[in-house]
Amino acid sequence: MRGERSGSLWVGYPLGLLAAFVLGVVLRAGPVMGHGWPLQDGGLFYRMIGEIVQSGLRLPQMTTYDRANIPFAYPPLALWIAAATESLTSAARSDVMRVLPLLFSILTLPATYLLARDLLPSRSAAAVAVLAVAVEPYAYQYQITGGGLTRSAGMLLGILAVWQGLRLLRRPNSWHVIATAVLGGAAALSHPEAGVFVAVALGLGWLCFKPSPMGAIRLIAAAAGAALVSAPWWLIVILRSGPQPLMAALTGTSHDPVASLVTFFFVYLAQGPLPVLAILAILGAAWAIRRRELYLIVWWAGICLADLRYAPVAGTVPLSLLAGLGLVEVVGPAADRLGLRSATPGRRTLAGGTATAVVLLVVAVGLVQDVAWFSPGVALTPADRAAMAWVTGQQPTRRSFAVLGGPQWGSDDVAEWFPALTDRASLTTSQGFEWLGGAVRAHEHDAEVALRACQPQVANGCLGSWLETYAEPSADWAIYVAADGSMYAQPGSDCCAAARAWVRADPDLRVVYDGPGALIAVPAGSIAAGATSPAR
Repeated sequence: MRGERSGSLWVGYPLGLLAAFVLGVVLRAGPVMGHGWPLQDGGLFYRMIGEIVQSGLRLPQMTTYDRANIPFAYPPLALWIAAATESLTSAARSDVMRVLPLLFSILTLPATYLLARDLLPSRSAAAVAVLAVAVEPYAYQYQITGGGLTRSAGMLLGILAVWQGLRLLRRPNSWHVIATAVLGGAAALSHPEAGVFVAVALGLGWLCFKPSPMGAIRLIAAAAGAALVSAPWWLIVILRSGPQPLMAALTGTSHDPVASLVTFFFVYLAQGPLPVLAILAILGAAWAIRRRELYLIVWWAGICLADLRYAPVAGTVPLSLLAGLGLVEVVGPAADRLGLRSATPGRRTLAGGTATAVVLLVVAVGLVQDVAWFSPGVALTPADRAAMAWVTGQQPTRRSFAVLGGPQWGSDDVAEWFPALTDRASLTTSQGFEWLGGAVRAHEHDAEVALRACQPQVANGCLGSWLETYAEPSADWAIYVAADGSMYAQPGSDCCAAARAWVRADPDLRVVYDGPGALIAVPAGSIAAGATSPAR
């Protein structure tokens, strides 16, 4: 698609490109710097980073997270970088997990520009693509979290690998093969789904850009090189634990053709208060279809089919490029055709004014969507951490906890951080179990879903039945409910008032800690280790 044409709209490049970069940095850095703890998730990685540090930057065989003997099978590159950073700088691990995802996410902006500059017909369109990545929530809000450490590194390296891989197909030389292999292997070493992202992009690129036997040979060579680069991960896992952990994670990838089709057509239209970028992407897709330049559309469809769970995040790349086409190649020229150039010399064309208005609307929508990320409800609060520190100091190590109150399975940040910060087992934490196989993962999923369904009716014996079903016989257990000051118990959005009322009223339970951050109770007949927190 490359090659500036006189009919293309010039939207203030390079000033517009610089503004897009600055806006992207502000939207990412604001929420991260506004909290003293990694945003949302990250407990599993917090523990794994600590274990790498303790082992002298070597990869352990198992992680002790949640006392579950989980194979240390997660792609380790980003975790190792975080562990090395902590070791070399003596920075707090929580700060490392705040800063590194932010840095990787910011670097995806120039990486996107490099890719867009090669694929789009003008620098203006490339600048708009960067603006789209800068403000699209899916493009950064899952990357700047604590758990975004691996997602952001994988996305950054994946975009760079696709950039070099497409150059390999269109103007090949040995350097592009080597660069694609190194970057693609590093992407796979960072995140389980980053390798799929690269493979889909380059496989479909070969089909769309005049497929040839030599192109296929170059891609195979690059894929072999990427496998070699990533071998320190997958080969060690296989030698230590066999192929089961990798196969378990692979089978956990979502493949639903109907859901993929719905995602392909509608996921971005449902994003945010005003789907401006989605509309621009649709216009860009129409322009591309008219010119029979289908790669970006096919790439987006391939992402949806190959890995539905990761599709909204990975899909921001082709859809942002399509949005650049939509504004520069459709909206601007259409506005110019509908109105005449201003008769006053030096005035902007109607096209330029329309483009500016759309850009400002995109910026406004991005700022509105970013506001929620300054809420106390997006990161563990000091009260949460105080409650977990109390558990560490005052509760027996053998005791397991049913953590009540958070969102659905796999998205409960308090439940994920709990095992990492307390070194106690959680009966409701899912992270890490994807490496243990379908049966174990299904059991954990069923347990968590049943507990969430039980919460509205805890007073009628539902919790006792749940413990009989999902806790080990004669297990030493306790109930942990988010309370005042917790990220899940903020004014106007308290998850757990009913659960706390039931805990306090149940004669079979004894409250041993009552805030800040949590209400903790044990069976009335059990002996809690350590002091009891005074009830309020």
